[in-house]
Amino acid sequence: MERIILEVNVNGLNQYHNIDQFPVTIGRAYDNDIILSDRSISAHHIRIERSEYGNLMVHNLSNENSSILNSTKLGKQAVEGGIPSLLLIGNLQLRLVSPSTQVETTHKHDCDNIFCLLGQAVWSPILLFVTMLLLFLDRYLETPYARDTLYYFTLGFPYLVGVLIATLFFATISRLSMRRWHFLPILSIISLLILVPQFLGHIGHTLNYFFSSNMPLDISDKISYLIVPLVLIFFFIQKIYRTNIPLTIGISFTISFFYALPYILDSVDNLSIDSGFSDIPPYNQTLSYLDLRAENSLSIDDFIKETQMKLNNEVNNDGEK
Repeated sequence: MERIILEVNVNGLNQYHNIDQFPVTIGRAYDNDIILSDRSISAHHIRIERSEYGNLMVHNLSNENSSILNSTKLGKQAVEGGIPSLLLIGNLQLRLVSPSTQVETTHKHDCDNIFCLLGQAVWSPILLFVTMLLLFLDRYLETPYARDTLYYFTLGFPYLVGVLIATLFFATISRLSMRRWHFLPILSIISLLILVPQFLGHIGHTLNYFFSSNMPLDISDKISYLIVPLVLIFFFIQKIYRTNIPLTIGISFTISFFYALPYILDSVDNLSIDSGFSDIPPYNQTLSYLDLRAENSLSIDDFIKETQMKLNNEVNNDGEK
């Protein structure tokens, strides 16, 4: 008589039991053939037997929580089940499968992508160091007058604490859901979520100055807060946790939404401000210590002449009206 494999899904991981003798009782009591510790399982929950024709017969023994076999709720009468069959008892999902059932393709840990490097003990701290260094530089450039070195480090210290706390939080979730800590890869991905917007922001500011326009920084901000987090989180989950595509997309959108929420709210506020009246004319305020621009600066005399001409034209146009 062919043996059967009972697959029990517990917290995302599967446990397997060989069944080669019948009848088999399943429950929390210690006199069962297969003991399940979940509190939603009754002391004696189900019994599986083989008929004289070799068919599987499943009996419900529980009075507390229901049992479902292949979408059929079990009552007092035994229900016949084939191979494979899906069993739902309490909060657990079970499958009855044949030993010849094909398994999924093996996931190879061949480290042929950047996400394997993010989990290494060398690259992850280096990435965190580069992130903190860029934050230090950013705070240094934003300070209008010189301060001592310790001052700039104190400005970046809350970011370091925040990165470590966020890493520990998501690593704990990883441990509870997947039974793996993945501390270093998570530390790397959080560092990238800070590093990439800072890096693109510096590029955007430089291009703003070069073109005398606010558009480059606006584009880099949209890429940094709306596109980059979604892409990074998606490929991180795919390469590290190897979940299915729909689940990966859902998790990526959820996490990236909360990451981008401050930027979205700030953009909405700016739109409401821009739609109102302002007596201050819009102009580009970007400054740079590198005097690299697409067009040469006007001299003061040329600026006054050009302004006077534009004012005269506007006065003449108003007079004609």
